[in-house]
Amino acid sequence: MTEQRTYQSLCPQGTSEAVRRKHNIGDIFLNQAKCLLCGDVITSNHRHDFVRCSCKSVAVDGGSWMNRRLFNSADMIEEMAVPYEQDVASDIE
Repeated sequence: MTEQRTYQSLCPQGTSEAVRRKHNIGDIFLNQAKCLLCGDVITSNHRHDFVRCSCKSVAVDGGSWMNRRLFNSADMIEEMAVPYEQDVASDIE
């Protein structure tokens, strides 16, 4: 069985925005959240990757492009998303 490549392995932290856009990767390095009811940490790995925890109380969607969260109450979710570091070189120009 071959290991699945992720966008994080293709464009690790520190990759410029221009290179990420070339590979159709957004500004979110790790799009994940934790369900505080069942304890699952769920991760969305691409734009249309809708993932639910095992108790179906929390869902994550959007991959590297958007932090979409579905839940019944804010006290049942812990946000764990990590953005890409800002590309300082492009801010100078």
